[in-house]
Amino acid sequence: MTKEEVYQLVCQTSIYVDSRHKTLVRLARVKEAYIYLYEFMTNVEDKHHVMASVLFEELIRFDLLKMTSILDDFLMRLDTYANESTKRLISKICRNIVYSKQLKLSKKQKQMLVGQALDWLVSDSKVATEAFAMDIIIRLKGEFAQEFTLAKGIVEKNYVSRSAAYQSKAKKLISA
Repeated sequence: MTKEEVYQLVCQTSIYVDSRHKTLVRLARVKEAYIYLYEFMTNVEDKHHVMASVLFEELIRFDLLKMTSILDDFLMRLDTYANESTKRLISKICRNIVYSKQLKLSKKQKQMLVGQALDWLVSDSKVATEAFAMDIIIRLKGEFAQEFTLAKGIVEKNYVSRSAAYQSKAKKLISA
């Protein structure tokens, strides 16, 4: 399947589980599918970048080693995503990267992840994005104590005015 054919498949896929499943079955047979999807999702001007992000996250969820060749580029682009649906997916991928036993992250890569997680906490992000950001910070707190303390302060300050979902995750960060 060519890059153009993969793009057409992305364009024809709907958010419904059945549609995504059919697309993923076809993409699983395409060796370069995750690279193509990554290229499509980084083109934030294209309206289909959100669907490319959905498919990318689902395709690599169980094999994060596929990210090895694009990991540095992925991390460099974290702040380019403005669409809330995409930010949620990107933050979920970041959380999965941090918790992965497959990927061995460098100090610089971890720093980029923690920095972006802090940005998500102080920006006007949705709760899911913030929850994934808190997971990242909790996981890396031993290596980034100052950032953890900063995140804890942010979360404590916002705690009272936020939703029950936010408060639930915030309790875990505060007590970590």
